[in-house]
Amino acid sequence: DPKAVILNFWSDAAIRENEIFSKDLNLAAKVAFENPDKLVVVGLKPTFPHTGLGYIETGEAFLDKVFQVVSFKEKPDLPTAEEFIKKGNYYWNTGIYVWSVKALFEAFNKYSPIHFQLLEKISQDIGSSSERKTIEEAYTKAENISIDVAVSEKAQNLCLVLASFGWSDVGDWKVAYEIKRKDENGNVIENLGEKGWHLGIETSNCLIESQDRLVATVGVENLIIIDTEDALLVCSREKSQDVKKIVNILKENKKEYL
Repeated sequence: DPKAVILNFWSDAAIRENEIFSKDLNLAAKVAFENPDKLVVVGLKPTFPHTGLGYIETGEAFLDKVFQVVSFKEKPDLPTAEEFIKKGNYYWNTGIYVWSVKALFEAFNKYSPIHFQLLEKISQDIGSSSERKTIEEAYTKAENISIDVAVSEKAQNLCLVLASFGWSDVGDWKVAYEIKRKDENGNVIENLGEKGWHLGIETSNCLIESQDRLVATVGVENLIIIDTEDALLVCSREKSQDVKKIVNILKENKKEYL
């Protein structure tokens, strides 16, 4: 059905305020349905200078809460993220896309023709005995690239629906801390194994996970401490995005730890 509207979501987001979420997504779907030539992305007003998310620069509004997209910005450094917030027309990219089948196919045909050919083949075989085989073959042939890079950063027909529901990208430990329930000292303590236990003295505003042994802390605050069977991570909550630097080093030099 070329008039069908597709909603595409990232898998690692925590969404709160379900009624507001439903209302915002219905608006996005309405915009996509009534403007089948538009690609719609859902954005949120940033609450802090996040360096682990992409940002979307917007222009003028053409409907209430709906803006033309000027450009996509990849994950910025801290000074750039702070500048985006000051300017006021940059929004977090939630990775929620809403578009008609027609707009989606036209976008892939124009900006990522290899993926378009795979989608065409899938659409032809849906409902047939070859459907599963065709989909599996398409996945093996598809380039490992995000929809942002393949389409969104190139497209000229994008618009942003400004949403207001509670949303967190659970992509780093800082966000994991923020969305979980804290104790009276602002700590998130999770004992995951049978012998996991935390003993804290003058410990505040930390996320601590212990698996199968005692984790003891004295006089610390604002830390991420993740203790597992084969590795221990200790980092500042404000530096949790930098954990990926450790992963990159391990990929190059110590793959046995991954």
